[in-house]
This record gives sequence, C-alpha cells and structure tokens, in this order.
Amino acid sequence: MTGPVVLVVNPQSAAGRTGRRLHELEALAKAAFGSADVRATVGRGDGRRLAIEAVQEGAELVIAVGGDGTASEVVDGLMLAGARDTAFALIPAGTGSDLAKTLGMPKKWPAAVKAIQQSTAVPTDVLFGSFSQPDGSTRTRHGINVIGVGMAGEVVRRVNEGTKVLGGQVTFLAATVRTMLAWNAPEVSFRWVDADGVEGSWNGKLTNAFIANGRYCGGGMLVGPQSTMRDGLLDIIVIPDMPVARLIANTAGLYNGQIAKTPGVLSMRVKKFSATTRGRFVPCDIDGEQPGGLSMEVEVLRDALRVRAPGNP
Repeated sequence: MTGPVVLVVNPQSAAGRTGRRLHELEALAKAAFGSADVRATVGRGDGRRLAIEAVQEGAELVIAVGGDGTASEVVDGLMLAGARDTAFALIPAGTGSDLAKTLGMPKKWPAAVKAIQQSTAVPTDVLFGSFSQPDGSTRTRHGINVIGVGMAGEVVRRVNEGTKVLGGQVTFLAATVRTMLAWNAPEVSFRWVDADGVEGSWNGKLTNAFIANGRYCGGGMLVGPQSTMRDGLLDIIVIPDMPVARLIANTAGLYNGQIAKTPGVLSMRVKKFSATTRGRFVPCDIDGEQPGGLSMEVEVLRDALRVRAPGNP
C-alpha cells in the first residue's frame, strides 16, 4: 500500500463481540498492510463522517468492519467525499452481512484481511436515491447493495429496534413473518426506465419491492440472483399484495432466488426507478438502514466506487 489504510469499525456489531476484538483486528491489519488506523464508530452517522475524514486525509483504502449498515454508511461517506482515489473493502462482522456474500468475503477475519490484501480494486456501481421524510422533506443517500420498499422497510425497523443475538437469518426471518401478519398493503405507483431506455410502469397494492445492485439482503434473501455490480443496471422485484398464507408459502422463494417465478411477481432490469404513494407513509430501507420512504427516486451510478474483494461483484 502506498497510502494509509483506515478501518472504520462498529464495535457494537456482532452483539458487541467486535469491540472486544479490536486489538486482534488492528494486529491483523498492520501485519497485512504495514500500518493501519482503527477508528471506532460511536453512533449513527459516524461511519459516514469517518469515511469522509479518511478521504480528506489521503487514505488509499477504507475498510468497513461491521454489518451492512456500517458498510453502507462508509460507502455514503466515500461517495460524498468524491473518493476516486480511495478504495472500499469490507470485513464482515454484523447481523446480516449480506453484502459480504455478494463480494465473496470470508467470515473469518484473518481470511478476510488476506482476501483484501490480495485483491485488486475494481470499479463498481453504486446506488443513489432520494427519499421522502415523514415531515415532507427529502433526504438523499448512497448505498451499494439493495433498497427495499414497503414491507421490507418495516422488517428493517423491527430488526433494528430488537435484539440480534439469534443471528442474521433467524432475526430477519422472524421479523418478516411478524410483519406479514400485520401488513396492510399500500397503494403505490412505480415508474422505471429499462436497460433499453424504454419507460414502464406498475400501479397497485404492494407487499414488497427490491431494487438490487447486489444479490442478497434480509439475512440471506437472494433477491438479485442475476445481479452484478458492474453493469450499470438494477434488478427489480415487485411482489404485489397477496393473502398472508400465500406470502408465507412463497417465502422460500426469497431465499433460493426463485421468487420472480411466483405468479403475479414482476421482475425487470432498469437504469432508473421511482415510486410514489398516496396516504400513509410507506417505509424504505437501503442496505439495512432507513433513509425515509415514498416518494422515492433511485438511479445507478456506473463504476462510481473502487472495491477490493475476492468475488466478482
């Protein structure tokens, strides 16, 4: 490495186990990169702030250590700082770690550090969205993995407000089932521009929509089985309102990548996507964090961030 390496660490991730292993992490990073600066987050937004500071200080590589939310904050910070010369990497240490699955990152820290050390930085697509707030204002946010609309946003709220000691898949599955039983489908309108520049639309009552740059979300749900982070396109899955029994019966399709084959489910590949609703607030999530809700506009930023990972995102 020719520039500094900064690790942005969420010490509360993995039920606090990450914080208890900071000395181990620092030793691994220094052995691999010669020097490394470990910086711990304290609260929401710190990942973004620390990433911006790292870019301003000339960091060549910023490594997020935590779950999908930590990674997403770091990506947002790197993009806000215009990080053309700073690469991003991830050491998984969170509840879901869905981004790590797409990037092919090993779960064990020594293997993950070695994989980053041996990887080349590859230009990778980034999500950029604007989301309405309950007070009517708008918030913009970068992300890298998956945006969820509708029930997915409510699932994320339940997960983030509850305990995660049971691990990612069990935590998200339990939250999904509870949300299904209470869900009142809102009326929404979707608009998009597909890979060929053709405009499309859908209107109806919604259960879930996933806008995927990556492949996995929700603790292992394979919502973008054909997704790649290097094609300038987003994979969209729209699950309309359906009876609870049918939703539960089709849950397996979310995990095995077959949900698009369910009758009534729409799938397409797009460059841009927007959503509106009337009436109640419809929540969204981006990479396991909640930036707001509908109305929403999303686009893909082609080759906007250099990523070091052993997989082929």
